[in-house]
Amino acid sequence: MQKKDKKVEVAPPLVDSIVVAVQGAAISAKALAKAVEFGIDVAIMPGWKPLARLVPATYAPPVDLWVKQVGAYVRRRIYFAKRFAQGKLENQAALLRHYSKLHRDRRLEQAAETVLSYAKAVNSASTVAEVRSLEAAGARTYWGAFKMLIPPQLGFKKRLKRYDPQPRDPVNTALNIGYGLLKKECWRALHLAGLNPHIGFLHKPRRAQPALVYDLVEEFRPAVDKAVLAMARRSPKVLLDPAKRLEELVKTAVALREDVQRQARSLAAAIRDGLDYSPWGLK
Repeated sequence: MQKKDKKVEVAPPLVDSIVVAVQGAAISAKALAKAVEFGIDVAIMPGWKPLARLVPATYAPPVDLWVKQVGAYVRRRIYFAKRFAQGKLENQAALLRHYSKLHRDRRLEQAAETVLSYAKAVNSASTVAEVRSLEAAGARTYWGAFKMLIPPQLGFKKRLKRYDPQPRDPVNTALNIGYGLLKKECWRALHLAGLNPHIGFLHKPRRAQPALVYDLVEEFRPAVDKAVLAMARRSPKVLLDPAKRLEELVKTAVALREDVQRQARSLAAAIRDGLDYSPWGLK
């Protein structure tokens, strides 16, 4: 009598996210298939800048929500743009205020007040361009104060844009890596919330640019700044060690995951049901 083969149940892996840094990395088709089977998010990140995500062929976009998202872009774009910019500015001010109290530094307190004034001014903006201008003005004050908190030996002189030709100091390098990991988390959260990542509000939709991902990232950038600042001030050796630095930044991104997902769901509800949207607050 022939014995029947026992069915082997494969337990889901203890991870819900995989990052593939493409330089020299390889992942088999079988592994990708298993990731889809278990609902694991796979992101391709060359240089820690998200390039692509694995989306199952069975994914059915919530078209009704996407239609409302387009409608919100037409009718409520300025509203949502203001909320994202305010969230970023208020969190930047909160970070500076924390250190001003810690060190009783009047310069940091004044900078925090200035950044907060730009956040309040955003309410009166009449165009998205004006919102972006106020956000940029607040950022200049913020980074000027942020520089005062960085030990001089780390060589941080200013926040460098990704297209800036100047060589990266350890602080700018860490910020870029942290923002890349944060972008991955926001992309994932918006996907799970059913939103189209390419229809943004503060950032203008462009071809192949996930504008809504960039929008959501803005609120959480100061959380990355806080982590990098802590490394720079308390553990500069960690900041200078690529492996340890990455480990700390991954911890920061993972710690933010639930909050990012909560914000994405809140944004989806605001778009779907015409509700108010409250930005995330730095803890």
